[in-house]
Amino acid sequence: KDRQGNINLLRELATKYNYEVEEISAQTLDEIKVSSTKVRNFLLDGNIKEANKLLAHPFLIKGKVVHGDKIGRTLDFPTANISLKRQVSPLAGIYTVKVWGLGDKLLFGAANVGTRPAVNGKENRIEVHLLDFQGDIYGRLIRVQFCHKLRDETNFPSLEALKVAIANDVQQARDYFAALSE
Repeated sequence: KDRQGNINLLRELATKYNYEVEEISAQTLDEIKVSSTKVRNFLLDGNIKEANKLLAHPFLIKGKVVHGDKIGRTLDFPTANISLKRQVSPLAGIYTVKVWGLGDKLLFGAANVGTRPAVNGKENRIEVHLLDFQGDIYGRLIRVQFCHKLRDETNFPSLEALKVAIANDVQQARDYFAALSE
């Protein structure tokens, strides 16, 4: 916490709490020092590809699908809502996503990560619109892999303007996944 931890503190506490400490040298990849700060900064910048390189696996978030405000449904874009346990997320904006946990098949979608300023949202959450999927999924545990950032989260002057933007996001997500399968 607050950068107070270091190898000396870990060694000191090891004798008190009876655990072993093994110091591992810093790792580099493509001349970049691998660190949680670097990963977080890549994610904050929307650079999923570079974050995944440093992580050595795709960045994903898992959580239970919870009831939301049902606004997406009224805009013809229902969403699977995942409440974020952290108040601060390393991601913000609109992304293409892959989703596991709703049957045997990998699903694709477009996700908003943030507070939803266009609908006066306050709580940080993930809302995933699944492409070509319908079903009752409340309470299901899903894994959401973030693939590509489409844009920043934006406030819109009306729900109609928001609906147009979501339609565009969904089309961009379809195009993104279609290009991957070619």
